[in-house]
Amino acid sequence: THMLLYLTPRTFDANRAGADALANEIREARLRGISLVMVHEQREGRDRCTFDHLRYTTPEDLERGGIYNDIAIPLFSSPMEQAVCVALAYRQIRDKTSTSASSKQRL
Repeated sequence: THMLLYLTPRTFDANRAGADALANEIREARLRGISLVMVHEQREGRDRCTFDHLRYTTPEDLERGGIYNDIAIPLFSSPMEQAVCVALAYRQIRDKTSTSASSKQRL
């Protein structure tokens, strides 16, 4: 019902093996109504990048299709910030699950 997408400079890098396959998995998930929960790497010494870089490397059809309509959750270094990231991801999953269940009940 949900797909976690870890956003780094290499997520959609055309030179990375598997980038096209990942983009295809995201397309398929979106067609099936699977919700994306995105976590944007921001930790020091990790594979972090600006959001502008992500938008530049994201396949055009995913960008136009609204992949970034939902806010990506930033993942920072401190234990407190990481706990907040996990809580925000949980909340997004819970909220999207509740919305999906409500829609199905109305049908």
